[in-house]
Amino acid sequence: RLAASPGAEALAGCHTIQRCVLETLRLCAHAIGAVRTVVAPGGFVLAGRYWVARGETIALAHVAVHRSTEVWGADADAFRPSRPEYGEAGAPASPPSEYEYTTFSQGLHTCPGERLALRTMELLVAHFLTKGAALDGPLPP
Repeated sequence: RLAASPGAEALAGCHTIQRCVLETLRLCAHAIGAVRTVVAPGGFVLAGRYWVARGETIALAHVAVHRSTEVWGADADAFRPSRPEYGEAGAPASPPSEYEYTTFSQGLHTCPGERLALRTMELLVAHFLTKGAALDGPLPP
């Protein structure tokens, strides 16, 4: 369908491509992470265990969350676009909770180009597929 009528509507129906892009970005962090300064007047307890005072700096590592077996299950290191975290099979895929999927950061610091970046990557994958592109070897581990 996409090859016959390339456009936004056809691309929106390519749920497998959407899931593959999300899963690729989960496994291949494009950035090390994020750095935040605590602004809460009294500080706060992080993850129920760590006291963080106002003015302290917290570093967040995308790869730590994205490869966590506590968040993604025993196969957290596996490429599995069919993960239920991306939504129901056959429905448009979307990133899960912003605290489980931090590729584009979260909250006030969410990347303003997230939707554009996702659509651009989906479009490129779709274009390669409609042109007959294929891997010439095994996928890297």
